[in-house]
Amino acid sequence: MGDLRPFLRLQSDTWLNTLKQRVADAVLSGAVTTSFTNASQSGSREQVLPTAELSAQLTDVLFEKGLVSGSKPSRMTFVRFTR
Repeated sequence: MGDLRPFLRLQSDTWLNTLKQRVADAVLSGAVTTSFTNASQSGSREQVLPTAELSAQLTDVLFEKGLVSGSKPSRMTFVRFTR
């Protein structure tokens, strides 16, 4: 399977957290593959992926979005004062 990160980046935080829980359950049960439904206006499609691959890509996106506790990047503001 290809890179799912662009698709995952477009999803809502709620959807990503739900998928995170499903992947966690799959890892704990020792499942080799995980399935999820990709629904859109044109229809829905079920995807079956290796759990390890989906977990790695999902983890990257969760860190980027700051959805993993304590992973939100700190903000830095630069200010320049002139007279």
